[in-house]
Amino acid sequence: MSAGALPIERLVAHRGLRAYYPENSLEGIRAALDAGIMRVECDVQFSRDGVAMLYHDATLERVSGLPGSLRDYSCAQLVQLPAGEPSRLGGKFHAVHIHPLADLLPLLEAYPNAQLFVEIKPHSLTDVGARAAAEQLCALFADYAEQVVLISFAIEVVAWARQCGWPLCGIVLNTLDELASAPVIALNPDYIFVDQLLLDRAFHVANCALPAQWVAYEVADQAMGWQLIKQGIALLESFNTAALLAAPLNSHLTKR
Repeated sequence: MSAGALPIERLVAHRGLRAYYPENSLEGIRAALDAGIMRVECDVQFSRDGVAMLYHDATLERVSGLPGSLRDYSCAQLVQLPAGEPSRLGGKFHAVHIHPLADLLPLLEAYPNAQLFVEIKPHSLTDVGARAAAEQLCALFADYAEQVVLISFAIEVVAWARQCGWPLCGIVLNTLDELASAPVIALNPDYIFVDQLLLDRAFHVANCALPAQWVAYEVADQAMGWQLIKQGIALLESFNTAALLAAPLNSHLTKR
């Protein structure tokens, strides 16, 4: 098995360059792109008034250090709230705030080779609904359809995106058994995201009937990454993509 730095083109920055910046922050996503990591995953929740927001959790405590949930607030209120992950990063990013998903558009314009995996969180669909969520995101990213992959654990929202004509869709698996389900087969996803903990050493992508590219998360080190590549995994998602790369890039990132 190979060892050493992984190819940068195989890496996906999980919620941006999270090892150094608040997750799902514009700063962290831009830092990943600046470092040459051109594939980035981010998350979507919805505000009380149904606007897509760049945020992972349904509640505000972990990322914003506040009580309550996103759906307690309108978009106009949420953009005034912090998102600097104080429990993990202290006060270093006290000026970082919650952003609507639309604020990613300038980054897509500035980095035409970037690919964004936008994960729609299932619990965010309770109020807004799968169809409305899919239609909103398809309209938002209409000018960047070749750069944006819409993904979710909730296959119904991805299926709606496909019905809207969205070209690049993916699913996030809860179990490998889902691969045999009628909805997944009908969707014929372009990407399949899977927790690497679900894959034993006997697994190989070649044994999957669906012609999708596989993305494994959470990849912690180079040895794990090379093993997954050996098993046919196309892309490797990590909170600390810098640790998977060569020393010069690591050195650059730790100085930021």
